[in-house]
Amino acid sequence: MDSEVRIEKDHLISNYKKDAEFISTITCNYSKPIKIEYHGKVNEVTVYFKPLGLNYFVNDIKRFYKKKNFSAFLPENDFRKQMEIVLTKNTLEESIECLEMYWLSQFQRINIEKIELILTLLNKMSVQEVSEKIGISRQYLHKIFKLYLGKTPSEYKRIQRFRNTVDFPQSDLTQLGLQNMYYDQSHFIKDVLHFTNTLPKIFFKTIEFKTTNPWLII
Repeated sequence: MDSEVRIEKDHLISNYKKDAEFISTITCNYSKPIKIEYHGKVNEVTVYFKPLGLNYFVNDIKRFYKKKNFSAFLPENDFRKQMEIVLTKNTLEESIECLEMYWLSQFQRINIEKIELILTLLNKMSVQEVSEKIGISRQYLHKIFKLYLGKTPSEYKRIQRFRNTVDFPQSDLTQLGLQNMYYDQSHFIKDVLHFTNTLPKIFFKTIEFKTTNPWLII
């Protein structure tokens, strides 16, 4: 709220505008850096869901996976009204409590234990090894990943492998790459460049990894 947003390729610009219309967007399909630029104060809230998380709260989530980044996100008829209530609370604590109550009201029990197992296995095994262990074809594995995550198994694995280097960084970059299943140093450098547009030795020196900002790496 109170913000006019302009979206360009890999760039979001937010300018303060009093009484601007409420905007809600979803971002789930990018794999390269996005610059987010603020001008003036912004009344906003960011909800960060881990892999598979949205499946527990939003019906037919695949309809959003098919859209571009920063597409409109209004999963239920009352979503706009409820989020406006969240954003107009007097204190941050009240906003957080109100937001949590809303999402808890949307929680739905679904059986995706097999998908969760596959995600765990992919952290240690190749896509082919996982499909053989679970007893399904690579084509079917690809299909269920697109359905529940909006990504292919290979895309997911690439992102998670990079995330692991960020979650547990160390000064020895060669060892860091090997511990996270990169074939060699050039493979590690290629992926870091892909996700950050920065060489590993610069990225891991300049990024503050203890930040609580979820926009660091999604």
